[in-house]
Amino acid sequence: KKSGPLIGQRTEVPARHKDGHLGDVESSISAVEVNDKTFVCGSIHDITDRIQTQKELIHHRDHLQQLVEERTAELQQTVKKLEQEIVVRQRVEIALRSSEERLSTVVSNIPESVLLVSSDHRILFANGSPPCSSLTEVVGRQCCELWPSNAAQELQQMLTQGAAEVTQRCIVIDEHDGAGERVVDVSVRPITVHESDNEFVLVIRDITLERPQQRERERERAGTVQAHLSRLSALGEMASNISHEINQPLTAVGNLASAARRSLRRLDQAPPAIEEMLGEIIDEA
Repeated sequence: KKSGPLIGQRTEVPARHKDGHLGDVESSISAVEVNDKTFVCGSIHDITDRIQTQKELIHHRDHLQQLVEERTAELQQTVKKLEQEIVVRQRVEIALRSSEERLSTVVSNIPESVLLVSSDHRILFANGSPPCSSLTEVVGRQCCELWPSNAAQELQQMLTQGAAEVTQRCIVIDEHDGAGERVVDVSVRPITVHESDNEFVLVIRDITLERPQQRERERERAGTVQAHLSRLSALGEMASNISHEINQPLTAVGNLASAARRSLRRLDQAPPAIEEMLGEIIDEA
């Protein structure tokens, strides 16, 4: 017959080889008509290697799928952790921004001029233009550009000295417009940023109007100190005089008592009680 359930089909079945071992074969049957006669042609192929390869591929596929699932689960956990860290970082950033805004508001409302200066004396931050300076924007400039040369040199010296300790000084600034002298109080405080690098916080306050009052207070303080020293000197002199006036009669009393005791000891029958009283007088003197 030219047709049938096996004609034109490929069938994989187990088979035993001629050497006796089992293997997998693929068989196919086809019908051929020659001179009105039907011939059946069958073929058998050994597919043991192919089946083994398929099994290995299936095994590798399952193993890879398992690895993918495990890796996917790890990535999902990592993503969750990252999402949590992102939420925490966002909260921290919001808190930092809020803190920076509050700090900026506080610094901006400080009446004194506050400057952050790098180790090479370059201005990194300023809450406004420093007093007695003609510059409107000082960030990025050197401190020597703030004031005229004499005042700038004095500020440079303060920054050099302030690398190890807090320094404070009044700096006199000569104005070129003939307005006279201006006086600013400058405080330099070093802050450690890196192990070998320091920055400085400068607080500058204009005390030109306070200067006369300060000098008056200094004169009053000097007068008070002078009066106190005068009183101490008078007290010392009086104490010296009193000491001298007391020492003279006491010395005389002691000398006379000593002479009386020596005279008493030369007598044959000297009362012991009198000699004892003279000794007490000498000791008390």
